[in-house]
Amino acid sequence: MANDVYSSTTTPNPESSCFKVPSKLLDKTRFVLKVCEVLLSLVAFILEELVGSCSSCNPLYFFEFVSCTAFLFTLLLLILLATHLHEKVNISCWPKVDFFYTAIITALFFISSITFAVDNGRSELETV
Repeated sequence: MANDVYSSTTTPNPESSCFKVPSKLLDKTRFVLKVCEVLLSLVAFILEELVGSCSSCNPLYFFEFVSCTAFLFTLLLLILLATHLHEKVNISCWPKVDFFYTAIITALFFISSITFAVDNGRSELETV
Protein backbone atom coordinates (compact mmCIF):
# COMPACT_ATOMS: atom_id res chain seq x y z
CA MET A 1 0.00 0.00 0.00
CA ALA A 2 2.78 2.46 0.87
CA ASN A 3 4.58 1.61 -2.35
CA ASP A 4 1.68 2.94 -4.40
CA VAL A 5 1.80 6.31 -2.66
CA TYR A 6 5.54 6.94 -2.98
CA SER A 7 6.37 5.15 -6.21
CA SER A 8 5.92 8.14 -8.50
CA THR A 9 8.17 10.44 -6.45
CA THR A 10 11.06 8.04 -5.93
CA THR A 11 11.89 7.24 -9.53
CA PRO A 12 15.46 8.08 -10.48
CA ASN A 13 16.00 11.10 -12.69
CA PRO A 14 18.81 10.38 -15.18
CA GLU A 15 18.95 14.03 -16.31
CA SER A 16 20.01 15.31 -12.88
CA SER A 17 23.74 14.73 -13.41
CA CYS A 18 25.99 17.77 -13.50
CA PHE A 19 27.92 16.91 -16.67
CA LYS A 20 26.19 16.15 -19.93
CA VAL A 21 29.07 15.17 -22.23
CA PRO A 22 27.35 13.46 -25.13
CA SER A 23 24.89 16.26 -25.86
CA LYS A 24 23.66 18.12 -28.90
CA LEU A 25 26.35 20.80 -28.42
CA LEU A 26 29.31 18.67 -27.37
CA ASP A 27 29.87 15.11 -28.51
CA LYS A 28 32.64 12.90 -27.10
CA THR A 29 35.16 13.74 -29.85
CA ARG A 30 34.75 17.49 -29.43
CA PHE A 31 34.87 17.07 -25.65
CA VAL A 32 38.22 15.27 -25.89
CA LEU A 33 39.52 17.97 -28.26
CA LYS A 34 38.44 20.73 -25.85
CA VAL A 35 40.11 18.95 -22.93
CA CYS A 36 43.30 18.69 -25.03
CA GLU A 37 43.04 22.41 -25.81
CA VAL A 38 42.74 23.22 -22.11
CA LEU A 39 45.67 20.98 -21.17
CA LEU A 40 47.96 22.25 -23.95
CA SER A 41 47.26 25.88 -23.15
CA LEU A 42 47.92 25.15 -19.47
CA VAL A 43 51.23 23.47 -20.36
CA ALA A 44 52.15 26.47 -22.55
CA PHE A 45 51.36 28.85 -19.70
CA ILE A 46 53.35 26.81 -17.16
CA LEU A 47 56.36 26.52 -19.47
CA GLU A 48 56.25 30.26 -20.12
CA GLU A 49 56.24 30.90 -16.38
CA LEU A 50 59.38 28.76 -15.96
CA VAL A 51 61.48 31.22 -17.96
CA GLY A 52 63.98 32.66 -15.49
CA SER A 53 65.32 35.61 -17.44
CA CYS A 54 64.74 37.13 -20.84
CA SER A 55 66.60 39.68 -22.89
CA SER A 56 63.57 40.75 -24.92
CA CYS A 57 60.53 40.22 -22.73
CA ASN A 58 57.72 41.74 -24.81
CA PRO A 59 57.15 38.61 -26.95
CA LEU A 60 57.23 36.53 -23.77
CA TYR A 61 54.61 38.73 -22.12
CA PHE A 62 52.41 38.54 -25.22
CA PHE A 63 52.70 34.74 -25.22
CA GLU A 64 51.86 34.72 -21.51
CA PHE A 65 48.73 36.75 -22.22
CA VAL A 66 47.68 34.48 -25.10
CA SER A 67 48.30 31.21 -23.25
CA CYS A 68 46.57 32.37 -20.06
CA THR A 69 43.61 33.72 -22.03
CA ALA A 70 43.38 30.49 -24.02
CA PHE A 71 43.46 28.39 -20.86
CA LEU A 72 40.87 30.37 -18.93
CA PHE A 73 38.39 30.96 -21.74
CA THR A 74 38.65 27.45 -23.18
CA LEU A 75 38.04 26.04 -19.71
CA LEU A 76 35.04 28.36 -19.34
CA LEU A 77 33.69 27.30 -22.73
CA LEU A 78 34.21 23.63 -21.86
CA ILE A 79 32.37 24.02 -18.56
CA LEU A 80 29.52 25.88 -20.25
CA LEU A 81 29.10 23.30 -22.99
CA ALA A 82 29.54 20.22 -20.77
CA THR A 83 27.00 21.29 -18.15
CA HIS A 84 23.52 22.77 -18.13
CA LEU A 85 24.94 26.28 -17.71
CA HIS A 86 24.78 26.97 -21.45
CA GLU A 87 20.98 26.96 -21.13
CA LYS A 88 21.13 29.90 -18.70
CA VAL A 89 23.11 32.07 -21.14
CA ASN A 90 21.10 33.64 -23.94
CA ILE A 91 23.29 32.38 -26.79
CA SER A 92 21.65 30.16 -29.36
CA CYS A 93 24.56 29.70 -31.77
CA TRP A 94 27.13 27.84 -29.63
CA PRO A 95 28.86 26.13 -32.58
CA LYS A 96 29.62 29.55 -34.13
CA VAL A 97 30.88 30.89 -30.79
CA ASP A 98 33.12 27.85 -30.41
CA PHE A 99 34.41 28.10 -33.98
CA PHE A 100 35.20 31.81 -33.91
CA TYR A 101 36.74 31.60 -30.44
CA THR A 102 38.99 28.72 -31.50
CA ALA A 103 39.95 30.55 -34.71
CA ILE A 104 40.86 33.72 -32.78
CA ILE A 105 42.94 31.83 -30.20
CA THR A 106 44.71 29.90 -32.99
CA ALA A 107 45.53 33.16 -34.77
CA LEU A 108 46.83 34.71 -31.53
CA PHE A 109 49.04 31.68 -30.84
CA PHE A 110 50.34 31.88 -34.42
CA ILE A 111 51.09 35.61 -34.09
CA SER A 112 52.82 35.10 -30.74
CA SER A 113 54.93 32.30 -32.24
CA ILE A 114 55.96 34.54 -35.12
CA THR A 115 56.79 37.30 -32.64
CA PHE A 116 58.96 34.87 -30.69
CA ALA A 117 60.76 33.74 -33.85
CA VAL A 118 61.44 37.28 -35.06
CA ASP A 119 62.40 38.93 -31.78
CA ASN A 120 64.56 36.50 -29.86
CA GLY A 121 67.73 37.17 -27.90
CA ARG A 122 69.89 34.78 -29.97
CA SER A 123 70.80 32.80 -26.87
CA GLU A 124 71.97 29.19 -27.05
CA LEU A 125 68.49 27.89 -26.22
CA GLU A 126 66.80 30.05 -28.86
CA THR A 127 68.99 29.09 -31.80
CA VAL A 128 68.51 25.78 -33.55
